[in-house]
Amino acid sequence: MALVDARPESAGRLLEEFPAADSRINFNAFFETLYRRYDERYVVGAPRLQPRTRRKAWAADSPALSEPAAVDVDYRIRAAS
Repeated sequence: MALVDARPESAGRLLEEFPAADSRINFNAFFETLYRRYDERYVVGAPRLQPRTRRKAWAADSPALSEPAAVDVDYRIRAAS
């Protein structure tokens, strides 16, 4: 959920103070929460489907992860352990 400032001088700026940073509906935590629920439902909740439903991960030593484009992203890159 997001709230947009509708005043002309704000030009549609998102109001960062809504919802609260620790709120379950805060947009910054949306994908992390979505992926967690996916894991709970399809990977943990249905272990026999794991070969089809587990998410792919980059090799931790992949040269692609040292490229500037991979480092300058606004999400956590999933690397295998």
